[in-house]
Amino acid sequence: MTKFLILFLLISCAHQQAERFPSAVTEGILSWEAWPLEREGCQNKKDDFLARHSSLKVTYEKKLNQNCHVVTGKWKDFFTGEEFTEASDAVVTTVVPFQHLRHKGLQDMPAIRISAMNRDDDFLIVLKKSGDGYKLHQQNTYSPTSAPTVIANQCAFFGMWKDMKDKWGIKFRKDEKNLLKEKSDFCSSPDAYDRELFKHWSKLPGQNCHTRMESLKRDTVHPLENKEATNCEDLTGGRWLDLYSGNMIDDHKLIDIDHFVPLMNAYVSGGWKWPWWKKENYANYMKDSLHLVSVSARENRSKGAKHPGLYMPPLESFHCEYIKQWVAIKFRWNLAFTTDEASALEVYSMKCGIDVKEAMMESVDLLQSGRMSVELKE
Repeated sequence: MTKFLILFLLISCAHQQAERFPSAVTEGILSWEAWPLEREGCQNKKDDFLARHSSLKVTYEKKLNQNCHVVTGKWKDFFTGEEFTEASDAVVTTVVPFQHLRHKGLQDMPAIRISAMNRDDDFLIVLKKSGDGYKLHQQNTYSPTSAPTVIANQCAFFGMWKDMKDKWGIKFRKDEKNLLKEKSDFCSSPDAYDRELFKHWSKLPGQNCHTRMESLKRDTVHPLENKEATNCEDLTGGRWLDLYSGNMIDDHKLIDIDHFVPLMNAYVSGGWKWPWWKKENYANYMKDSLHLVSVSARENRSKGAKHPGLYMPPLESFHCEYIKQWVAIKFRWNLAFTTDEASALEVYSMKCGIDVKEAMMESVDLLQSGRMSVELKE
């Protein structure tokens, strides 16, 4: 508590001084090696990030009978994929190194803004302290030339780097801008998509079984004979309504769990910039009951990765709900719409009386590339 109070007073003081002497105060803060995440008290941003992104339940240090710092869990180094379990080995930092930010003119940014930037979840990564990944990270002082060796994070690295500098108004070097454009053009194309980037089906915290089985158990309209069975593959009984065709299906082996907005669509419309853990979260997300749906394998393969301009369920009475859910998922996950996709959604929204045009058009992909207008297959 004392450390937290001292830190709070320091930040408050820094903010007040920054308004009068922004350059001097900011320069002082940027001289701290790991500001701000390594120098905070109990329940800080670093602990919060480690707790949310551990693949195992974390343990905490106790202070005054309250959870304080994370002690153990399981994490992967963003650059190398090396796994480690001790929180003391973890560094939580921005994808753009502090040294790079110092070289790009942050001396005029108020201290409080620097603090906010370095707490932005969209751009935080986990590294193993003193590991090879940390060394690669530090090599990017001038440009993002040392990319992760983990394939699943290579495109995410360039996307996160560009988005962070764009969002927070950090200047780009000319060679840096050219490199990021080249990488973005490739990474956002269907050619760069690999279904294996979106790990599934995973067993998430709080689940007894992997996500496919949990979805089948959730969606059945007839009780399973062994719903509580510990063997997650031994499924008997159950009956499912295929929302796309309206048919009833009695055999779970004829069911596919469909990603309502398909993985390839999500990838090329912005998901390519996600770190591996966010891709896995998207592929296994169950907090929205229609993010994953149990449908016939035949209908799922007919849909593939097509947007609503290229595929609509044969059950016409489901069309309006299909459009509403598609748009909701896109906005929830901050995914773009191509012009072809947006045009199709506009037509259906008018038919259904759904007022989504204004909001939808804000997210239209203006690149006119037509990447999503082809009949993509998952």
